[in-house]
Amino acid sequence: MKCFEGYIGVGLSCQSEISESGKYITDLPGVTLQNIDAIADKDQLTFSGVFKDVEKRAISRISKDVLSFMKSQYNLKKSVKTYSSSDRITGNESSLNSYDGINIYTDFDDSELLRFHVSKVYLYALSVEETTVKIFGQDDLLYEKTFTTVTGWNEIYINKAFDYCNLNIVYDTSVFDEVPNLVIESDFCACVIDICNDCEIKHRGVSISESTSYGSNTHGIKVDVSLRCTHDAIICANIDMYSDAYLYALGIELMRERLASDRVNRYTTVDKKRAEELLTMFTSDYISFLDTANNSVHIKNDACIECLETSGTNYILPW
Repeated sequence: MKCFEGYIGVGLSCQSEISESGKYITDLPGVTLQNIDAIADKDQLTFSGVFKDVEKRAISRISKDVLSFMKSQYNLKKSVKTYSSSDRITGNESSLNSYDGINIYTDFDDSELLRFHVSKVYLYALSVEETTVKIFGQDDLLYEKTFTTVTGWNEIYINKAFDYCNLNIVYDTSVFDEVPNLVIESDFCACVIDICNDCEIKHRGVSISESTSYGSNTHGIKVDVSLRCTHDAIICANIDMYSDAYLYALGIELMRERLASDRVNRYTTVDKKRAEELLTMFTSDYISFLDTANNSVHIKNDACIECLETSGTNYILPW
């Protein structure tokens, strides 16, 4: 979960960065940069390397625990079907010397948790060339991959969710002498959530050079895409409420790292009992702060989430 990365830092030093929250793992009792550094292995090298590993596990821990709580309180909906755009090639034309492809978008606004998930992009090439596929959200470059095409269909595996409901998926046509025509005959649309009635996923051709223009020709680009509910967005929208729980999740994973360390020094031998005591204390505090945060976050019913009768509360999501 990207929003937690860098949110709490390892500690203030000339070798570390200032955290987004102003909190550091060294705020916890019994934790110093010195004793973090003392358990670094040959791959981690320093306290920074230790913290990177600890951070990954702590993010996984709090994400799993919050999602588990949410499942006990809400019906968490998600799309289960992927939709593919047209793949009918109808001729070719001279290269456009621009980035061309497909624009996918939705007008469905019944939930702020909806995100596009792109499974695969397919490019039909008329010759063997090195080109670059890019995905833009508005003007933001979200993804790019340079590769050498084969003649015919080329499959690019993406499997990423993007925090945008309007994406331009394009490739560099300037490297080709000719590009194919893949004309969209009508709006590509599909209902992806059980309560919707209208066309939810739409697409059209797009061309990006000095300006952006739209039409019916994707010039050889087609996609597998779905509109999915991303429940992680609830946690990220309320990250300040979960900050204390996350701090103690970091402490838990640091003590586990220390107890499992193969380094031989004071912190892994003489002070091993102290690490066990801190692990117990951090675990207790983590559970307490997590319960408080979970019961403070209010979520409203929408297309992605529905309060279960057992929870007894109708929540509002603060955005």
